[in-house]
Amino acid sequence: MKRGLLVLGACALVVVATASAARDPRLEKLALQPSDVRLAKSGAVQLSDLGAGWKRLRPSPSREQAPACPGYRPDFSGFTITGQATSEFSSRAGAASIVSHVEVYATRADARGDFSLSTLPPVARCLGIMFRREAAKGLSGFTLKVLGSRRVAAPRLGERSAAYRIVIELAKDGTSVKVYIDAAVVLRGRSIGAVFFTGGLEPVAGQRRTMARMAARLR
Repeated sequence: MKRGLLVLGACALVVVATASAARDPRLEKLALQPSDVRLAKSGAVQLSDLGAGWKRLRPSPSREQAPACPGYRPDFSGFTITGQATSEFSSRAGAASIVSHVEVYATRADARGDFSLSTLPPVARCLGIMFRREAAKGLSGFTLKVLGSRRVAAPRLGERSAAYRIVIELAKDGTSVKVYIDAAVVLRGRSIGAVFFTGGLEPVAGQRRTMARMAARLR
């Protein structure tokens, strides 16, 4: 099951759109500035934010994809991103992964507008749909069933925050395991930080501590 869990962790990078050569016209405009790229990198989750037993990975290649679900097809093109960074980690046992992504916006208004559009009520259901679509492309031989996708109580961090839990059943060769994907998003200043915690059998431990350390660095 380890490969399946890592693929699900990598799918988080599709849900939080990251840079590539061709951008979806519904995504934010990109006008990257070196100082804001550095700001995003400093905000992303660091290995020092995590407890023992984690290792840093090279971020997985990702594709641009704005959300497209029944009842939720947002247009982010009115906002401008001036800095972005991604970090990715795996537990040494291979049973869990953490993916973080930070975006710095041209203005505070852009950051607030993007956060509001990214956390509308249909987002919870859409996250489950998108994980199922993306995981199906990279999980050869596995069957995947979304057992639940809902918004949950978020830690009180930054100016605004939101959190979601997606529970998936992953099966292969007669063996199945529940996978817990916890997504948390924090807005502070011109920055939005998102972290996806993917754990087999049980949720990843220490999530609030990790989010708090990231949130403290956002500007």
